[in-house]
Amino acid sequence: MAATELDYVFFPYHMKQVQRVIKNELCFSHYTQAATALKIIQNQEIWLRNVTVMNDFKEFEHGKNMLCNLLETSSEGNALKQAFDQIAPDIFDDVFKSLKNWGFHIKNDQFISCFSEHLPEDDLGTLSMWRAYGGRSGVSIVFDQALFFNSPPVTCAFSSVAYLSDQQLKDEIANLANSISNNLDLIKTLDTKNIGHMLFDILRLTALCNKHQGFQEEKEWRLIMNPSILPEKKRHNTEYITYDIETINGTPQKILKLKFSSMNWGNKRFKDMIKKIIIGPCEHPWITYESFVMLLRDLDIEDPEKIVQISEIPLRV
Repeated sequence: MAATELDYVFFPYHMKQVQRVIKNELCFSHYTQAATALKIIQNQEIWLRNVTVMNDFKEFEHGKNMLCNLLETSSEGNALKQAFDQIAPDIFDDVFKSLKNWGFHIKNDQFISCFSEHLPEDDLGTLSMWRAYGGRSGVSIVFDQALFFNSPPVTCAFSSVAYLSDQQLKDEIANLANSISNNLDLIKTLDTKNIGHMLFDILRLTALCNKHQGFQEEKEWRLIMNPSILPEKKRHNTEYITYDIETINGTPQKILKLKFSSMNWGNKRFKDMIKKIIIGPCEHPWITYESFVMLLRDLDIEDPEKIVQISEIPLRV
């Protein structure tokens, strides 16, 4: 998802986070249960789940309500409206109305996969993430940042998650309003319809990706797709996107899968994007370790014993 000049204009907060991650050479870790991790690696795919089955679904309402209240009542929200009114009258009001009526789409049309920032030398993982997502057989797949920052041929967003207080969100909205006002000539080169779509994406991703400050230690990023915005022919199974029913934590559910088996990143493939696999707190760590070493060896990954690590955090029963 290579950045453009407009990304820096419309998403200044997010692009600061992108530059920080690139500068510090961070990776992204996906915490899940061993059975799911096995399928992800075997099939070379990323799974995105509907937000209604995620364990932090209420956080989406938190982000949306916080944003809507700020835009309606604060001077910073009014400044953002005025910035867009300089481009096209009523565009802000129309898009904001769509956002407030967005409950159906939050419930039915938002698929996400969650990742955490990861230091390459970390072999332990984050205890709160193991407890939230690992169950009794936790595994973390650590991916190279290039998997997300270099553009795959699919329409999706990879967004940093913010943990902003009311005042911090006001400050970021004010910063966005200034960014818009300072780049009017560039923005006006776009079709008005596309500007409306961009504004909706700004508000949609802000609502989806601003969580309560109590979750800050997760350092989360989200891969997000909403299939209804794709062209009709791409809303169903294609070379890169498939839909399947999988049972997760006892609940059968529709899963959107991004198929990476035929993609490449320069001279690298999906298997080369796997930097590390951490076996988390679980009942049978060495059995799980051996299984993932065998899996990586079957994918022709050299020295899989150096890639698979066992976290020293013990399982608390």
